Amino acid sequence: MKTTDTTALPPVHVMLDIETLGVRPGAVIFQVAAARFCPDSGATLSEFSADIDIDDALFWGLHIERDTHAWWEKQGGIRQEDPITLAKAIYQLNTFLRYHLLGGRSVIWARGMDFDFPLLRHAYAAVRADPPWVPWQQRDLRTITKLTRTDPPVASASHTAIEDVRAQCIQCALALAFINASDPPARLPDSADIPPMPVPVTGQTVDQLAAALRITD
Repeated sequence: MKTTDTTALPPVHVMLDIETLGVRPGAVIFQVAAARFCPDSGATLSEFSADIDIDDALFWGLHIERDTHAWWEKQGGIRQEDPITLAKAIYQLNTFLRYHLLGGRSVIWARGMDFDFPLLRHAYAAVRADPPWVPWQQRDLRTITKLTRTDPPVASASHTAIEDVRAQCIQCALALAFINASDPPARLPDSADIPPMPVPVTGQTVDQLAAALRITD
């Protein structure tokens, strides 16, 4: 049987984000989103998002943390459209990720290593499922944006998982462009150099955004 050497394929980059009612593993996840994106442009190539029924998540043993619930109330409450069961959301996310996370060089990004990944793993375990990624495929967006100082403030009125994913794809492309630049700037940008980034990002390419970071003395 003929097989394909997936190590020869270009790496696939996937961005992940969740909205929750807690910050520790076992907290209710009420929204999940993911997107395959181009690391050169930040453009999303394929997207997935799902709202998860909170009562169903509680049925599976997930919990609500009081402080996080109070924070959401201050934001105007949780808004959902056609929520589905936790098991169905995990199945659909798995289908999306298994399709895109092909080959040994594929990576999955999240903003921080101690939130999205461990909370999702707990949700997977609750419905007796296994995540389709392994730990060495995980990448931390917060680390590379902090190291390159390409972490602009994000203004999001609705604060949804899919909008966060789209913004994070742009942030990741900016940071990677800085790291991979053949003519790096004389100094790293500081927070005053970086304009706020609207969500979703429109009307600007990564090249235009990156041009703002070409700081010289």
